[in-house]
Amino acid sequence: MSLLLAASTQRTIGWILAILVTVPVLFLMVRRAYAIIFKTDPEVGSEIELAPNRAPAVPDEFLEGTRLDRSLGAGLVTLALIGVVLPLYWLGEPGRLEGAEANWDRIFTDRGGESYEANCTNCHGPNGTAGAADFTLTDASGNFVSQVSWAAPALNTILTRFSEEEVRHVLNFGRNGVMPAWGGPGGGPMTDQQVDNLIVWMRSIQLDEERIQANVREGAAERKVALLVEGGMDPDEAAEAANQFMADIDAMLAPLQADAEDTLSARIAGVERLEDVDARARELAKIDTQIESFVAADLLEEDFAEKDLLIQWGEVLFSNRADSGVYGCSRCHTAGYSYQAVEQARTADGDPVQDEYDQGGGAFGPSLTGGATVTRFIEPSQQQSFISIGSQTGVSYGSTGRAAQGSGQMPGFGPRSEGGNDYNALLTQPEIAAIVAYERSL
Repeated sequence: MSLLLAASTQRTIGWILAILVTVPVLFLMVRRAYAIIFKTDPEVGSEIELAPNRAPAVPDEFLEGTRLDRSLGAGLVTLALIGVVLPLYWLGEPGRLEGAEANWDRIFTDRGGESYEANCTNCHGPNGTAGAADFTLTDASGNFVSQVSWAAPALNTILTRFSEEEVRHVLNFGRNGVMPAWGGPGGGPMTDQQVDNLIVWMRSIQLDEERIQANVREGAAERKVALLVEGGMDPDEAAEAANQFMADIDAMLAPLQADAEDTLSARIAGVERLEDVDARARELAKIDTQIESFVAADLLEEDFAEKDLLIQWGEVLFSNRADSGVYGCSRCHTAGYSYQAVEQARTADGDPVQDEYDQGGGAFGPSLTGGATVTRFIEPSQQQSFISIGSQTGVSYGSTGRAAQGSGQMPGFGPRSEGGNDYNALLTQPEIAAIVAYERSL
């Protein structure tokens, strides 16, 4: 508040000084223009204007008296003003910089939001909450196959899934042949500044951890219902069975969570005694992350007792449709999943595009079937780390001797930080462990 007040005071002083300088100058200019136009200057002798060399000299008494005093006084006042104004101006500089930064962020966010509404909302939904885009499927020869509604992912978690540079690349060049190029480098209509504005706007809409987890669990339960109905179960019975399934998952995790908390009990007790509220919250968050890692490690043990339930959980997480599939893997690793090919085939007239899904069989992402993940990652922990971080351009991933080159196209599902901004994980470590167990069973 004090910085803002200082900045306001300096602005007022600046205006006063500007007025003190500008008004006399304008007065003299107007007065001179009036004298020239209306010829009000007195004529001396035969001359229109008395030559300077004929003007009476100013007496020394005046030069060294009144005029000198006046000049020295004006200089003293000017020095006094400079001596006061410059320090005050300097004191207000941090506030001005802070205000300018906040204002620029607001301006960029507002402009990005306007750009999104004008260009992106038809596909990605209002405020980036997911939508659908009409898309024409063609075969390898370019012949028409079908008109489909392609699920456009939600953007309110995109800065967890991808870095800002990766998002900029997608905006510039498009993705998967479905999303068009919007940036100038890819031949799109947007300038670099407009693309940057969109990214700044995306920062403002990212979901918090609680909302993300609610979406994940809701989507997983809905997917379990769909699988049970596909297997012939009545929808009401399937909904009840899905609720019980999620309860079984929580029951499976509870003792593992308790064991991890017991292992870290001494550290937890010490942190809870910290007087600094912010420091306590930061340390407890670190402990929660460590607890998740302990639980995930237990889940991936070869002799884990409830491996079948874990794999079933991984299956619904893998094919989670919530927010157009951004929390799952099928939209990239299963052909036809992004436009619900099988579901549409059941109601479509004529030959269906696809009769069934080959979960993990490959699409935009590679096939994960036939033990592909076991071949790439000898240890499950390596695969879990990769899913959490995602593919990074030019960075190899996988076990030694079996590594592949990262392209930056595989999103990361764990937490991420960039430029002072922290983005919540899309999946917890136990959820990622369940997906690892499922993928390794394909």
